[in-house]
Amino acid sequence: FNTSPSSTPKSSLDTLMGGSDAIWYAADISKSKCQKAVSHGDHGDFLVRKASKTHYVMMVKDTNKVAMFDILSKPDLGILDLQGRKHPTIDDIVMGVFRRHLIGPYSGTVLYLGKPVDVQGGKKKRKVGSAAA
Repeated sequence: FNTSPSSTPKSSLDTLMGGSDAIWYAADISKSKCQKAVSHGDHGDFLVRKASKTHYVMMVKDTNKVAMFDILSKPDLGILDLQGRKHPTIDDIVMGVFRRHLIGPYSGTVLYLGKPVDVQGGKKKRKVGSAAA
């Protein structure tokens, strides 16, 4: 998790997006580019992209398709919501899915996360749970 102190105050949404410097975070990259990157990965490979100001999507390769899981941001409550599970940060969501898994909508089976998809082209160095580079 990003634990480095910041000299500038963060907004509620910035705080929820604690993983914004992670390899798997695609920020404002287009849906089509993210889908293409995930589709070239292996079963379980994933990324998280920003779909709108308060909506994020976790994209996960599910057999031969890309499954999309909505992550709703509720900054006023200080939470992010993935399938009814409440989390304080995007890092926590990803770590929670690593521990608990999802059900693949296409395969209908347990979908464990694999490798993060680096759609940024290597610009981001940090993996889930590690300190910022």
